Amino acid sequence: MGTIDAAEDTDALTIGRRIRQLRTARGMTLEDLATAVERAPSQLSMIETGKREPKLTLLQAIARALGTGIDALLEGEPLDERSAAEIALERAMKLMAGIILAVAVSVHTVVAWDFAMAIAPMWHSTIFG
Repeated sequence: MGTIDAAEDTDALTIGRRIRQLRTARGMTLEDLATAVERAPSQLSMIETGKREPKLTLLQAIARALGTGIDALLEGEPLDERSAAEIALERAMKLMAGIILAVAVSVHTVVAWDFAMAIAPMWHSTIFG
């Protein structure tokens, strides 16, 4: 069961943070790694921030460039405490963004319905005409 739990924790954000930590630990810049894997630095930046999921072939190239195995990139646990905190913060922000969006849509819908049903002449008029 431990392998299944680790696989569930491994997502684009976790993989990206592991790549960043391994890269910086080896003293490589984003440009150095991009040159080694023949990709644009912006593409690797999107992977490191968890905004893009890399293909298997790119993961293999990144692992080779970092001098590690692909299994090291796919581990579920972050390498250090800071990475774990960054991942938790990013997930919390995504959750809050979803909740805020749902509340905003709900409030907008209720207010629009209220205005549509109200018998108030000229409620839609503004001071601009």
